[in-house]
Amino acid sequence: MDSYDSFINTSNPPTSGELTTVQGLIDAGSLGIFGVAEAAIDFYVSNNGTSNVGRFQIQQVAAGQEYELAFYGSHRWVGSQTTFSVYDDNLYSNLLGSTTITHGNGAGTGNTSDVGVISGLTGPSNSNNIFYVQWEGTVTSTQGYINAMSISAIPEPSTLMLFGIAGIALIGFARRRK
Repeated sequence: MDSYDSFINTSNPPTSGELTTVQGLIDAGSLGIFGVAEAAIDFYVSNNGTSNVGRFQIQQVAAGQEYELAFYGSHRWVGSQTTFSVYDDNLYSNLLGSTTITHGNGAGTGNTSDVGVISGLTGPSNSNNIFYVQWEGTVTSTQGYINAMSISAIPEPSTLMLFGIAGIALIGFARRRK
């Protein structure tokens, strides 16, 4: 990660007292899996040296599988937003979905509860089965920030139906044994 000063002034590495302070500031219920102090402190900046755009790849996604991506950014000094976009090509021209989060109010308070989610992303059947992710500040001269990201495969309806049938069968079997 680029720094440990995303949410409060911290040491590198942060002390246990600093982590406790951050844990007391974030809304762990709203942030879900991102509701940990480390997620509010560590971050990457979108500046790649030539523009304020950051990019990375999520490789080995299954073609046709549905995914949900969630993003969190907490940087405190920027009073704007970061937009996260997912593409299925390395030219970043075929947009699959995007989300925007507010990551700071400019007055020293970082994002305590806003998570951006992109649902319904279908794994691309491009040559390497890759999602291409880009993040940037919503204002041209503003950098974007990412502290944490998660990716979840969403079961297909047919898989959920199989689980439902199996559950009903188990209930029937359990009743029959009594």
